[in-house]
Amino acid sequence: MKRMILVSLALSVCSPVVSQQPLQGRYFTPASLAAQMNRPNDQAAQIYLMGTYDRTQDVGQSCALRGTTTPSVLAKVFSDYLMTHPELASADRTAADIAAQAFSQQWPCHTVPAIPADLDTQFVCPEVLPDDQARNDALGAFIRAVGKEAPAATVLDELHFRHFLLEKHGCQETLHHMRDAAAAISSGDPSVQFWLPVPVDGVSGVALAISGVDLEPVVDPRYPTEPAVDAHVMLTYSAPRETDVAHIRYDTVIAHNIYYCATHRFALVENDYFLSGRRTLKEPSPQTKNGATDVYEVSPVTPGSPNEAALQPACRGIGVDSAPTTQSPPGRYFTAEGLTAQMNHGKDQLAQFYLMGAYDLTEDFAQSCAQRAPTPPALLEKVYVDYISAHPDLSHADRPAAAIAAQAFAEYWPCRK
Repeated sequence: MKRMILVSLALSVCSPVVSQQPLQGRYFTPASLAAQMNRPNDQAAQIYLMGTYDRTQDVGQSCALRGTTTPSVLAKVFSDYLMTHPELASADRTAADIAAQAFSQQWPCHTVPAIPADLDTQFVCPEVLPDDQARNDALGAFIRAVGKEAPAATVLDELHFRHFLLEKHGCQETLHHMRDAAAAISSGDPSVQFWLPVPVDGVSGVALAISGVDLEPVVDPRYPTEPAVDAHVMLTYSAPRETDVAHIRYDTVIAHNIYYCATHRFALVENDYFLSGRRTLKEPSPQTKNGATDVYEVSPVTPGSPNEAALQPACRGIGVDSAPTTQSPPGRYFTAEGLTAQMNHGKDQLAQFYLMGAYDLTEDFAQSCAQRAPTPPALLEKVYVDYISAHPDLSHADRPAAAIAAQAFAEYWPCRK
């Protein structure tokens, strides 16, 4: 186990290099982490990257096998990626987000298909198309083309293809719109999103789409080892309908669901109903508390339903069905038990830099929203420790500590009120 290597690290951890204009709620930009790495005998950057790496390994964003990496390799992969993409050094993103991108390319969970040449040469920026219908038609044609030319592509591949082409062709208006969509979700408005069409077999009069903005892995404390994904799904009906109880008319419903990938179940968090683009009803589901976590009733996915059609791309979007098997376990540095042991041996600085890497990634993913200057590292440690104390079953879970920390940060600094 790689976490054993860290016990012998000579931790000459200095204070982090602070950028001149630190990002809200974040510790390191790509440039400031690179500066940190250049400090003599300083291990802080490597430990920060370990927290990021463990998180990407847990969600299937990267799939290095256990025992195949070292902290110095993580630092080299990050540095090499910045050298290859120098424009990212000044990007308004966390170093953890850029590192996650580097790790996913260095240790891919599956072979990412190459972008078919025709998709590139025929690509047109959405903002130059005449109206929303034309943009929706172009998106549908793009998804169908990817499915035809690269049938092994996952939802994340489709997103990466499109994002790459948007940047290559200078589609700044659309890129800004996508960033606004992520902010809108955090503020409770699910309607302004980037929707990926999903085919529904055997169901007439309805179109299904899944959000490409906010696919997020989550941990349900009732089922701590089951992979689950938080997703928004949109159903658009060919004719208006009415809700059963309040008889509110709608032609579109956006369901906020949690899909449980191993057992093919789902929990409905909230439905938003719309008629002609105007919200007519917001209907949250009943919730209960499990420790500090809001949990919802879980039901089996009905065969042939839109939820069945949405579950597979949602789960594939977080890499669940392409992660290594138990025979080739994914690499990680710390389980919750291992990180707690470091804290108990006086290695609080090590633990805090590790948690900073996990925290920055949750902030960039809008999974946690501290909405302020970087929080004191000691507070990250306290939030994590308190969460483990409230959920003692997680202390022995076979998952990276960074994954559990991400859940703790999401509850302590929620993006959705």
